[in-house]
Amino acid sequence: MKAGKLFSCERGILYKVLTILGVRFWRRRKNFARDLERIVGRVSEHYNLEKDCNFPILAANERRIFTLATQSEEEKKRSFYSAFHMSDVVGRENDCVRLGGSNDGGYVMLDDFKGGVAYSFGVRDDVAWDEELAKRGYDVYLYDHTIDGLPQGKENERFHFFKTGICGAAPVKDCRTLGALIEANGHADRDDMILKIDVEGAEWDMLEEVDEALLARFSQIAIELHFLDWQDWERRRRLIEKLERSHAPIWLHACNYGSHCLVDGECRYGSVEACYVRRSDYDLKPSTKIFPTQWDAPNDPKRPDYFLGRWV
Repeated sequence: MKAGKLFSCERGILYKVLTILGVRFWRRRKNFARDLERIVGRVSEHYNLEKDCNFPILAANERRIFTLATQSEEEKKRSFYSAFHMSDVVGRENDCVRLGGSNDGGYVMLDDFKGGVAYSFGVRDDVAWDEELAKRGYDVYLYDHTIDGLPQGKENERFHFFKTGICGAAPVKDCRTLGALIEANGHADRDDMILKIDVEGAEWDMLEEVDEALLARFSQIAIELHFLDWQDWERRRRLIEKLERSHAPIWLHACNYGSHCLVDGECRYGSVEACYVRRSDYDLKPSTKIFPTQWDAPNDPKRPDYFLGRWV
């Protein structure tokens, strides 16, 4: 075995051991949190983890269990974990289903589909999610200005494809706002819609521009949020909070194609996939799930999944 691979393997094992110990014993030993902080701090200094974004930092991530509850208000504003208020649907905690690809392109959603209209932004060569919605009685409106048409052999009588992208208030060639597209399709009064959006960062301009009343028209929203490790965290957090006023996140998965790094001693992920359900439709409670969940799979099957843990 090459030295580099052996080195990486040993490091990964160390982090897994520290994580298991942290989860299992943090309530039982008074000084364990302090000890774990010291251990991880020494490991971080030795391997320069702030610059190494090629493997999941499990133990460093688990430090939030000990620190999140005691963070100052200013620290919480910078915290990745306090931006997402993870919820479970009461009585349907495990009533979830994975739709779309078995790896990248798959989304975990609440298994509650009554038919209606689905909007899908970001098609590329993958319509697996769209096919699942069509089977469940949805007319699917697919938008992507970077391709000329749907993948060959993937036509469906419920599919409506447009070579158009999505944007915010600032005009973008071949793109329109969410409100303009829904209005053009005559769906402005519907409240049986589902939204899926994976548009490589354009989701932030969309969230900035869209009216909150329009967001509330969607019963579920599956979205990939990009660039969470960039400097403009305050804006991204504000827009996540905007989305959470009408919807509650029930699923969160860190994309292992993306980078991750330490910010203020906390693991920050470049991209995450999330599913939100409309608050007015369900009774909700704080989530008890550990992420990744039983329904999850790594986006890149050749690399391990990133560990988010439990929201406490």
